[in-house]
Amino acid sequence: MITSIKELPVFDTIHFGNYAKPEDLLTALKLASCGRTEFGEGCFHKITLSAPQKLELVLLSLEELGFSEEEGIFNISSREDDVDYAKVMSAGLALGLGLCPQDTAARIRLRYVGKPSEAPIIPIMIPIISETVDQLPLIFRLFTDRDGRNILGSRFVCSRKNGLERGSKCLFVRPLTE
Repeated sequence: MITSIKELPVFDTIHFGNYAKPEDLLTALKLASCGRTEFGEGCFHKITLSAPQKLELVLLSLEELGFSEEEGIFNISSREDDVDYAKVMSAGLALGLGLCPQDTAARIRLRYVGKPSEAPIIPIMIPIISETVDQLPLIFRLFTDRDGRNILGSRFVCSRKNGLERGSKCLFVRPLTE
């Protein structure tokens, strides 16, 4: 159980603000040969780029956030292993962690090109509203596909049917301790 967010190890420190528009960040992903799902790329123009700033990111498992199989939390949806996204977001905020900017997933993917992730990494963020599929909210997720390629994808988080898979790692912003 987490007793203090100051004790959490920093996963990465990222400097934001070096892209003028979402298309520039998408071009950087393409030039770095970062895999992208078609739907994730299609929603990319909807993100809000971060203002210039430095952020510390922490990576937590669902269990570290207080969700456990014994409590039945992994069985709250029609997909047996999913955890409701809103509950994950609330758990992090209750600890004093912040939400990731919408461009975090792309920046993490660029920093870790060629390094497979052991589990899906989900930047916990304010969802983007899809223009193409019934205006449903979606988030970005980072994963390694069956062929070992690192992918920047997306996932709907509109209901319990579309939660976070067991084993996912959740990325939050930790307030700077300077």
